[in-house]
Amino acid sequence: EVTEVCRQSAGPRRVDIIPQVNWEDRGEKMKYRRPPFPREIWIEYLYGLGAGARGFSGYEWYTESNHHGAREYTDVMEAVGQAFRRFQLVAPLILQAHPTNIATCDDEKVWLKTLVCGPNAVLLVAVNDDYESLPADFAFCPKQQVEIRLPSLPWLKPTHAARVDDGRFTQVALEPADDGHKIVLPELDTGEVILVASTTELADQLLSRYARLRQEAAQTVVRAYQCDQRNKARGDTL
Repeated sequence: EVTEVCRQSAGPRRVDIIPQVNWEDRGEKMKYRRPPFPREIWIEYLYGLGAGARGFSGYEWYTESNHHGAREYTDVMEAVGQAFRRFQLVAPLILQAHPTNIATCDDEKVWLKTLVCGPNAVLLVAVNDDYESLPADFAFCPKQQVEIRLPSLPWLKPTHAARVDDGRFTQVALEPADDGHKIVLPELDTGEVILVASTTELADQLLSRYARLRQEAAQTVVRAYQCDQRNKARGDTL
């Protein structure tokens, strides 16, 4: 039912499902097949974003012992929350993104996509593909001084680049290069989303929108709590 709702809501765009392949072989101390590690969650969502996804819904991990949530794996759910908050920060850009291979990286172990997001910005989605999912671990090799080259685009004159973080932007160096610009990431852990824009005003607008949405979400939680307390009080009175 959930898949069908997603399919109907996304039309006419297609719905792609990225499965998490669980290990059947269990270690001596493993009672259940392992959940994804937080870094695997982030990589999965980045693959979807770079491929052109405009909406995300996750069924992350429910064990045989707990079908009502993932209380045993709080780090997994925190990784999901971080991914959603980062995507929410740049959601207006994601909704108009068109995936391309414009930007390049010389490192063959860096998976890179360029999302063209209208006339004033692009999003670079970079994944460190130097990793291995193991039965009881996730092994990866962080990369240093990763250079991304963005060629000159007739409609975009970039002046600002920033990493999309959890509710904020972190500026990264944007330097002129032959026939375009280059961005050097001091370190690429598992993956990053980089905003490249014509002005810093776009980032300010996205931050203002994000803060407003977070405030509205908090107010909604408070109102729901107050309503619940009133209903409980009414029941106690009766």
